[in-house]
Amino acid sequence: MKKYIEAPEKRTVSALLGAGILFIPFIFSWFTLRKGHSVLARTLSFSWLFLFVVIIGAQDGTENRVASTSGNASTETRQVNSKSNEATPDLEVKLSRNSGGGVFVSGKTSLPDAMILMISLRAKSGELLAQDKVQVRSGTFESAGFTNKGSALPAGEYRISIISPLMGLQPISVKQKLGSFGSGIPKDIREKTSWGEHYTVTYYVSRSVK
Repeated sequence: MKKYIEAPEKRTVSALLGAGILFIPFIFSWFTLRKGHSVLARTLSFSWLFLFVVIIGAQDGTENRVASTSGNASTETRQVNSKSNEATPDLEVKLSRNSGGGVFVSGKTSLPDAMILMISLRAKSGELLAQDKVQVRSGTFESAGFTNKGSALPAGEYRISIISPLMGLQPISVKQKLGSFGSGIPKDIREKTSWGEHYTVTYYVSRSVK
């Protein structure tokens, strides 16, 4: 009697899994270790996970530059630069609450339209509460409404970080305006990375919300 060996099941990275790997690589990158995923899929997902960890690590290493402010963020207009502790027109950041109780980050910027930014919201203790990926539209940006598993976040002071991915991950139109290595990013909101002459947007500020 002939014995037949079943071919291993081939898996593709679905749109949902791809989105999960992009936004929450700590969890979804591991799904590519299931049988059937290609070596390429695993290499790309874990390379992004490594890069993501490096970006977050760089953010944590400079948290001591966060400047504190107080008052109602929905009416606050003073923006604090993470390096000089002075107002900057290149990133004007507000923290507000929507009608559903969600807390969202918004603002104006001189950065080019379509530029990708990663917004992180942290408690005053430094605990990471939420993240969102946004794109600049008509000189403005706005995150999704952040909640605590559907419940409203409490009033108080929060730390906000705005960091851009490397220019290699930005749209072509952004690279044409800011350069392939990000040298065109305004000096008051940029930081040099550990990969030579590469720059990213790096900005930290504290805001309060009622």
